[in-house]
Amino acid sequence: MRVVLLGCAVLVGMLAGCGSSEKPSTQGESCARSADCTGRLRCIAQRCRDLVAEEEAEEAKKRVAEEKEHERRAAQCRAGKSCTEMGLCSADRSQTASLICLATKAKHCRESAKCRRSGQCTLREGRCVLAPRRDADCKKEHGSYGFSPCRDLQRCTVRDGVCVLTDTACRTMKRRNPDYNFEVWEEPCRDFGRCTARNPEDENEASICVIASSDDCKRARGCADLGACTYVGESGGWTTYPPLSTKVGTSPCVPGSQKACKESRRCTDFGKCTYRGGDCVAATDRDCATSSRCRSVGQCSAVNGDCVVRTNADCARAKICKTEQRCVPRNGACVGSSTR
Repeated sequence: MRVVLLGCAVLVGMLAGCGSSEKPSTQGESCARSADCTGRLRCIAQRCRDLVAEEEAEEAKKRVAEEKEHERRAAQCRAGKSCTEMGLCSADRSQTASLICLATKAKHCRESAKCRRSGQCTLREGRCVLAPRRDADCKKEHGSYGFSPCRDLQRCTVRDGVCVLTDTACRTMKRRNPDYNFEVWEEPCRDFGRCTARNPEDENEASICVIASSDDCKRARGCADLGACTYVGESGGWTTYPPLSTKVGTSPCVPGSQKACKESRRCTDFGKCTYRGGDCVAATDRDCATSSRCRSVGQCSAVNGDCVVRTNADCARAKICKTEQRCVPRNGACVGSSTR
């Protein structure tokens, strides 16, 4: 009976002990495992830590540092010449590697030298720009410098509040070529296929006419003359018009089909009627026989892609034989029988 009572006493004591526990550890207190810490705390290196709060504090510290750096850079913009000259008085937050100043207040644009000199007084997308409403605004002079988007930048038409160059303007343009000291006029579309307008994003950059498609190539003289009617990408362009008798050379417009070669002046004049290797060539004597150069000077034989004088028959059929008695083939030409 005594043993039974003792066992019950031990059992009651054990049950009483199960109901007691130590208080969970708080921030910074010692721990053996995360379960020993309260709430969202985690046991790291035997200490309870609030990792979320620590990360938030670090982010806040970083934001404060970034804001101080932005203010320092903004002060540089306000103190710089670009602020008084162009209204660029605020620092670009997206650029950290280098200092980029932007216009962010209409007041800065209105007070800038750029406004007084060229009439560019309106704030738009970080810059001070002109705000034309009609095409006439693009053509007239603005500010003390007499800035004219049309005259100075080839931007003569208003589109969405911006002066731009249009495809229509490129296709009808006739201008003096600045590369010559004397009067040489050119039509960029008709002469070179530059029939599509390209407007840089910066409104103070000049717009240009470029070759951008096969339609542009077909509008150019090079299509009818050279068979160069197919657009192959921006690989250069003609600075001077190539002779009909030569290869087209490096250009965005090239011959692209038998039909283009057959219908070109290179075929009718020089016998280059066959499309081969990306160019128009004289492939057979039959190509040469239909050319005006065969009829006039005897270039009736196909050699290495060209029509040349090679035989007595070539000269015999030529006009130069009948009118000037130059009927003997020699050194690639029909000459008189007494010529050595």
